[in-house]
Amino acid sequence: MMPSNDAPQARGEGHGQSNDPGGVPMFRGIDLPEAYRRQSYHDPTVSRETLQEWFSSARLSRYRIEPVDAWYVWNTRVSKAFLEDISHVEVLLRNFIDVRLNADAGIRCWWDSPKYQIGSFRNNVDKAKKRLQRAKLKATPDQIVASLSLDNWRFLLTQRLEATVWKVLTDLRNGGMPYYPGRSRADFETNVELIRCVRNRASHQEPLINADLDQQAEVRRLASYVTAIDTVARNINPGAADWIAAHSRVLDVIAQRPTSQHQ
Repeated sequence: MMPSNDAPQARGEGHGQSNDPGGVPMFRGIDLPEAYRRQSYHDPTVSRETLQEWFSSARLSRYRIEPVDAWYVWNTRVSKAFLEDISHVEVLLRNFIDVRLNADAGIRCWWDSPKYQIGSFRNNVDKAKKRLQRAKLKATPDQIVASLSLDNWRFLLTQRLEATVWKVLTDLRNGGMPYYPGRSRADFETNVELIRCVRNRASHQEPLINADLDQQAEVRRLASYVTAIDTVARNINPGAADWIAAHSRVLDVIAQRPTSQHQ
């Protein structure tokens, strides 16, 4: 296949408008790539064939409606906006669990307590220590907590640990979950698992969108991800949930949904 020659073509800007980053004070005197200096926030357009050449036919096959590059870019922006919110709620969740189990065990490295010798979690702690050692970092408790993945923290919320870990997390003597009166482990885990799935798809550049011609169906599905993030954060601390929502770009980016040429 011959390489495609259709470079992105930006729509013309109005007179007197300039998106030249060199005109922004913080970028003055900085040597920037020419393409970025000419950056426009309007939609550049390239063909499906060009995107397939750049990013593979398999990846582009999920985007069945046109203009394909608009949908591809929108999905990327939606994904990154979700990752911002998820990063906040992930740190909130792991800190919450760490503080509660620390209070219960009475030692900073609560995973060393006989009560929390949980097979796979303990193995992941050991792996985290080894990763830190390879990186020539000290395996402090805080570094270990930060090195554990959302998968690891979600494991502590599973049904098999309801009588141990979940009981401790909701025990008001340890701080508990005063903002979550229902204290349903299953509901809490379901929302954390949805967040985990969204994070994994977004971080691996897999589509979050279905390019569904039914706009409302797609927006409702994306909104369910927003609800899961807000619910988990609010169950832990409403103030944190409000802060995450106040700084979120998700709804603004979703509102930029492209218009299909088939609509």
